[in-house]
Amino acid sequence: MIFPEGSTSNGTSILPFKRGAFHSLLPVKPVSVKYPTYNTVFPANEVMQDHIVMILGSCNLLPTFVKVTLYPVFEPTEYLWRQHADKGQSKWEIYAWAVRDLISQHTGLPPCNQHYSEQLQYFKYLTGSAKSYLIEDSDKKHD
Repeated sequence: MIFPEGSTSNGTSILPFKRGAFHSLLPVKPVSVKYPTYNTVFPANEVMQDHIVMILGSCNLLPTFVKVTLYPVFEPTEYLWRQHADKGQSKWEIYAWAVRDLISQHTGLPPCNQHYSEQLQYFKYLTGSAKSYLIEDSDKKHD
């Protein structure tokens, strides 16, 4: 089993998929795991220190239920490459986009294109270790 996001999020969006599961262009069997967004703590491990994750995790004393959805096997085709050539520079990027879009549409979770470096920069801003942060793809600086 491969987790193509390569990370965790707060459960409100789908992060960009990494190359690993899609680079070979072999068929994949997508699976989504959706957590409820109430009475639950969703620590994002990559932007928090481990002791904070433990504390937040212990705050979640209620049982947590998840919805696991198994999708049909997805096999990329020449049609996919032709119809969605604008979704990536290489075939694996188009393939990853298509699987991510399928899961996004089915779960209702929007795609989020924020990368780890941006998340880390924002976390440093929130914790006071940085006075401002700059969002890539934008000239907006937040103070």
